[in-house]
Amino acid sequence: MHRLPGALERDAADIAALADHVAHPATTAYRALREPLWSTLHALGFDGGHILVQGDGARTLLALPDRPDIPIDFITAHLAPLQHIQAGQPQPPAIDGGPSDYDAVIASLPWADVQMRVPSRRARHTARQALMTIAATRLARPGGLVAVLAGHDLMDSPDPTPRHAVRAHAAFLGAVRLPAGALRPQAGTDNVVDLMLFTPTHDTGLGPSLRFAHSIPIPLDGHTVHINQYYDNNPDQILGNIDAEANVWDQHALTVTGNPTHLTADVSQALTTLATNALQHALVPTSDPDTPSETGEPGQSNGWGAWAITHARRYLPDLLRIDQRSNSTSFDPPHSNDGPTNRRLDL
Repeated sequence: MHRLPGALERDAADIAALADHVAHPATTAYRALREPLWSTLHALGFDGGHILVQGDGARTLLALPDRPDIPIDFITAHLAPLQHIQAGQPQPPAIDGGPSDYDAVIASLPWADVQMRVPSRRARHTARQALMTIAATRLARPGGLVAVLAGHDLMDSPDPTPRHAVRAHAAFLGAVRLPAGALRPQAGTDNVVDLMLFTPTHDTGLGPSLRFAHSIPIPLDGHTVHINQYYDNNPDQILGNIDAEANVWDQHALTVTGNPTHLTADVSQALTTLATNALQHALVPTSDPDTPSETGEPGQSNGWGAWAITHARRYLPDLLRIDQRSNSTSFDPPHSNDGPTNRRLDL
C-alpha cells in the first residue's frame, strides 16, 4: 500500500516549488499576456493615467527596459498616449498613491502558480491572495480597472467568503483561466492561474457584476473537483480541458491541460469575449465614440496604438503590506494608525 507523504515531505515539496518559482522567471509568458491585457484594459475604458503594477513580472507587464524580473515588485507609473507626448502635452509624474488614486492596477499575486502541499499553508496562501485582491481594488478609483493574476483556489474554493469580500469592493467583469504550466512548466510551479478583471465600487458594492462568488462540485473520472460557477457558465474562458490530476499528496486536484505555445492568441480571444460581454452588460462605462481607438501595449509605435511611460519607479503602498495579517478572517485590508509608511525606491 502506497504511503501518503508526511508533513516533512510536504514541507520540502513546497520549499522546492517556491525555489523553482524564483529560479525560473516567467518573462516569456508575461510578454505573451502583455499585449492582450493592455488592449483589453483600453477596450474597457482605460485611456491613460496613473497605474500601479505589482508582483511577479511587473517590469515585463509594463514593458519597461529589459532587466530581470523579481518575484515581488511594486512599480508606479504614468501612462499616456504617445500622440500626447509628441504633441508636447505636459505629463504629470507617477504618484505616491493610496486608496482610490490609480486609474488602473495590475496585480500579479505572489506565488500564484505554486501548488502548496501543506494544507494550512495553502489556506493561508488563498487568504493572502484574497486580501491582496481587495487591496488592489481599493487602490484603484471607482470606475477604474483592476487585473489580477491569482491561483485558481481563490475562485474555486468551496468557501465563498473571500469572494464575497472582494465583491464588497469591486464588480467582477470576468476571467480567463490559463492552462497549467502557462507561466512556468516546472513541477510545483504549474498551478492553474486565473486572470481576473474588476472595476472598483468600494464600499457601495452596488454596481452591476457577473456572479463569481459560488463554486460547484463537478465529477471527473470518478473524482470530484470544485470549479467556479462563472467557468461553468462560460467554459470558453478556460484555455484548455479541465481534468482531475492524480497526485500522491491528497485528493485529486483540478488542472487544465492546454497548449501554452498559443497563449497570446488564446488569451486575446478570451479577453475580447470578456470585454464585449462587460460592455454589453454595462459593467463598465462605454467609451466616447469620438475618442480615437487606442490598442496595444506600452512602448508600441503604431500611431494611436502607442503608449509612453512618462515616469516609473518602485513604490509600495501601505494597503499592500499584508504580511502576517493574511491570517485574518475578516478580509479587511489593514489600516495603519501610525501615519504614512509607504516606501518609494527609484528604478
